Amino acid sequence: LRCNPGTRIHLITDDDGTTRHKIYSHTEISNGFTALPDVSESLATLPKVSVGDLTRLEEIAYAVDLVDWSGSKYAFKKTLNASSTIQEISSLLALSDCEAINPPVALVVDGANEITRIRGFLSRFLVGGTLGALLERREAQRNIGGPQVSIPWRTKVNWVLSLTRVLLAMKTRGVLPNGDIKPDNIMLDGRGRIRLIDFAP
Repeated sequence: LRCNPGTRIHLITDDDGTTRHKIYSHTEISNGFTALPDVSESLATLPKVSVGDLTRLEEIAYAVDLVDWSGSKYAFKKTLNASSTIQEISSLLALSDCEAINPPVALVVDGANEITRIRGFLSRFLVGGTLGALLERREAQRNIGGPQVSIPWRTKVNWVLSLTRVLLAMKTRGVLPNGDIKPDNIMLDGRGRIRLIDFAP
């Protein structure tokens, strides 16, 4: 079982002894691994959910888990660096009206103290995977002579336009660029549209 240092979880097993899923504990602590940021006034309008109310389903990427909250699936991006988390959430909120952005829907807090600290944030789970994975599948099919994964020209143009609008909005709104725009940081929503992710500096 892999988890971040300082994370405590409960293992839930089926009758045959296999792990079915994991639940975050209210007593999850950082043990000095990272200083968790407080919920600032600028982020106070976002809904807050206790980390203990999330059911961990699987790891999606480093420091990002697929979780269940109230019967729906979300991506939970965990705090690894306090200032980076605050900057990323603020950037996503500033760009939330852009089509190619997947803004946070809730802050994940410890829920154990009067001062709530941000353990990360939830965003809508995008079922299409990354553009990088799609391109890798295309290349693999080409190498074995299998059927090609086709991307219509119109779809490609729409992707470029969506990304361009985000970049222009970042420039005009003073949002710091993440400097890491690449296929692995572009998600597909399952309906042919893209979402730019990973705004942490």
